[in-house]
Amino acid sequence: MMLFTLFVFAVATPSSGANDDALALHTGEPAVVVRVIEPFNETARFQTDDGSALGLPPLGIIELAPADGDGTRADYLVGYNHQFGLGYVQLVPPTREKPFDCSGATHLVLRYRVLAPPSVPHATFLRVALLDSSDSGEPETYMHFAFDVLGNDVDEPRELRIELCGDRSAFSPFWNMGSPGDGRLDLDRIAGFRLEIASDVMLGEKVTTGAIAFERLSCVCEQEHVKRVAAGECSSARGGDGCRRVPNVRLTKGARFRVEYAHQECCALCAADPECLYFMLDLSTKVFEGQPPLCYIGGDALPPDAVVANGENPLSDAHERYEVSVMDSSDKRGLLCTACRCDGATADCRGADLAFVPVADASFSPRRLDLSENPRLQLIDPGAFEGMTDLAMLTLPAAAAHVSPEALRGPALRSVAFAPGDSPARTWVAADSPTDFFQEFCCGRADLGVDGVKACDWTPKSPGIDCEYLKNLQIHDVDPLYVVTTDSFFMAEAAESATKCGAVCELADNCHAFTYVDDTESCYLFPSGFRISFAEVEGVSLTSGLSPRARAELRNAVVLAEPSVVELSEGTGYRATIRLALGATPLHGAVWISPRVGATVGLEGVEFRPPRVALYDEESSVSIEVSLSSSEPPTRDVSAPLAFDVLACDAAFVYSDLNFVLSVVTPQENGGHSGRGARRRKQRVILAAEILAAVIGAVILLWLTRSVCRYARKKRQLEDDRALLVSEQVKSAIERVGEFQAHFTVVPGDAFCAMDRLKTHEQLRSEDVLLVYDSVADVSGAMDLG
Repeated sequence: MMLFTLFVFAVATPSSGANDDALALHTGEPAVVVRVIEPFNETARFQTDDGSALGLPPLGIIELAPADGDGTRADYLVGYNHQFGLGYVQLVPPTREKPFDCSGATHLVLRYRVLAPPSVPHATFLRVALLDSSDSGEPETYMHFAFDVLGNDVDEPRELRIELCGDRSAFSPFWNMGSPGDGRLDLDRIAGFRLEIASDVMLGEKVTTGAIAFERLSCVCEQEHVKRVAAGECSSARGGDGCRRVPNVRLTKGARFRVEYAHQECCALCAADPECLYFMLDLSTKVFEGQPPLCYIGGDALPPDAVVANGENPLSDAHERYEVSVMDSSDKRGLLCTACRCDGATADCRGADLAFVPVADASFSPRRLDLSENPRLQLIDPGAFEGMTDLAMLTLPAAAAHVSPEALRGPALRSVAFAPGDSPARTWVAADSPTDFFQEFCCGRADLGVDGVKACDWTPKSPGIDCEYLKNLQIHDVDPLYVVTTDSFFMAEAAESATKCGAVCELADNCHAFTYVDDTESCYLFPSGFRISFAEVEGVSLTSGLSPRARAELRNAVVLAEPSVVELSEGTGYRATIRLALGATPLHGAVWISPRVGATVGLEGVEFRPPRVALYDEESSVSIEVSLSSSEPPTRDVSAPLAFDVLACDAAFVYSDLNFVLSVVTPQENGGHSGRGARRRKQRVILAAEILAAVIGAVILLWLTRSVCRYARKKRQLEDDRALLVSEQVKSAIERVGEFQAHFTVVPGDAFCAMDRLKTHEQLRSEDVLLVYDSVADVSGAMDLG
């Protein structure tokens, strides 16, 4: 999508028709003009720009003329450039030093008339920007997107009314799209405004044309908003009335959506759609290209697997920002006792086919709420249980991928459970079970204050976080592999802190341990292959530690599994169980384990349930059932390597060495004497194999004995030859010492003493000061000459 823009830019300059002083407020009237910013009655005041001011090629055309009646007429044509993607023209009036003061106003009102509708219907919109000069430097820019202006009835007087409130929330009437400053629109320091006409020309047209008459831009006061403005609150900052934002979550683009550009009216658009129960705002658009945030209007239920962790999640795309909101009115979600069965103190919603939690009835607050058997109920928003002040026991559906932690902070809530069934990886709240885990493997588990569930305790990845640190313990009896100081040519950063020292040790394959000395700012790196022991020290501030590899070896920070041979046979129903645990508690996050069978011919249809588990501490363990899904077992005994894919935020557990075997034993075709005969034949084969192995072993031992003798003789001969060679090399070196191997260069003593500073070889050579001798004889001759 390409967006192209026409800028109508005016900077803090009233014309002769503008009132320079704020008009008096009349509290008895519904709306009162506080200040007229621009009456648009002097067309000649404006200058135009087609992009040349920014060094861009011409991207549009605009022609100004007095309008019939009041205001200024603007005939526009906006094109695009494949390289820059932005088309615009500007109207720039003279500036003035004093900013506009709209204190006390609640709305900005633009009066206008559409003289010719856009040539591309439904593809043009108006953007209104205010400039705030309250901070030093460049003014802050606050933008409003109006999508229902340019396509209105021709020549009918219209008013665009925008609440005068702005901050960095995309839902605010005026959105600060990253401008430096305090991020809040100050009404007493409005330095100017800008009107922009933008078009999505990718809808089949190369240009967009039209005409509009701007008649007046004013600050007005509407009495019902006075208290809200005085409190500094935006009525739209929460996304609009009837909507509730769900933080730290996003929905997959595969979810069913209708895309709109009117992001600031996203809540109203969803409210007007009978099937819309949720929407998502995409804030990843490029402001420079004129592209507004996209509003994704959803349906009456979320598609399967639509909910994904976002916000602080490090796995989310860094360049994408999303805001999800749900409708919170009873008209949209229904009432609890209408959608469910309310009896006594219980609300039974089992099998009610809910997509979102219904709104609580004013006269009923359940103590028990059962939401199980609702596969469409994937998202529990922060206010899902508002009004249920007596709720103490809650059962959530197995399909609930996202449960807002704020929803579980009811005053009486004591116990929460997820219903049994196939559960997805959850976002920020999961059951207190090894088989229920978070989408983000760097989540540890934290208490929520209620039984049955845990919250994600996410730890950001940082250098050295996977090392173990021991204060005032020194490694002894091992020589360091390398010592790093602040003056070191390589890896000097390791000498800045103990964590950076540990991070460098973690990166080096042959580093097992380290010591950081604070006083000398030195990092000592110790090699693997030695026994690491620590001793207490006094009077010196230092920190020693172990790398993740060393923790796996010395602290048993690995994945443990049993049995080492997993056998599937007719007697076990072709089923077996693998027991998994951790040898130590991870320093942070979880350890995800997924078993799989190595490639083996003749063995297919092996299933693991669950296919992946998560472990968080050394006290927990979990079982995985292995089975053959095929109705026909293999026709012969088959063995295959059994591997475990380990994904861990704590890098020590990635070094787990798990070598296991999966063995499938086929049933015997006949019983009785045939079975006994088969066993006897098997025993004879084993005995023959043992005899053959003994003979082969004796032959190998004889061969090794002779090889050792030959090697000893050859070694002595090589040592004698090497001694002779070294002797000859020493003799040759002694003879060559008597002669130069390179030029002998000197500086005369008087020339050296006359120098005020040391000079380079090149400088001395250019000054013809150097004396060069090629041989010892030349030096001796020079000495004889004095």
